Amino acid sequence: LRPTLQRITDALAKKFDWQLVALTTIDQESSSFLCEALTTTVPTDVHVGYSRRLGSGVVGAVAETGEPVLIDDVAAWPNYVETTPGAKSEICVPVKHHGRMVAVLNIESTRAGAFHGQLPLLTTVADQIAGAIASAQLFLELQQRARLMEMMSEVSRHALEAKDLNAVLHRIVNYIHEHFPLEFVTIV
Repeated sequence: LRPTLQRITDALAKKFDWQLVALTTIDQESSSFLCEALTTTVPTDVHVGYSRRLGSGVVGAVAETGEPVLIDDVAAWPNYVETTPGAKSEICVPVKHHGRMVAVLNIESTRAGAFHGQLPLLTTVADQIAGAIASAQLFLELQQRARLMEMMSEVSRHALEAKDLNAVLHRIVNYIHEHFPLEFVTIV
């Protein structure tokens, strides 16, 4: 997923000459967001892997509420967290696929009012990104299922080659021990 998201942030930054473009995913279990891709021409504390709790800062607010935020002057935003020194304006929109939030698109500028009137454009861009993200997530899920099916097939093949129950169990335990980082494997 990260390479796909990186290509998206790179393309958006280049096409629109935006100074900082980031895509984050939301982890509801840990109540946090995680930066998955970043393209920037300005110094920033944000990096791929950067994480903060939901509700914290602009990105955290959008991740928590699912509502877009357009800020012409970040100094006036009560929940602003400075991660990009010199940033003056920010626009942050949820990326939703079939009503489910899959990411947050965040763009920052050192120019005040840089995104004034661009919320409809960014909402459309987010809709386009949603399809790409959903496709990448589906591809990852299918890869994981294929690996699981392959593993189940191998375990079955190894088990069927045995002549009795003890041999079947021994082969399964050996397979698991060889293919997973485990020190001890047993079937009780």
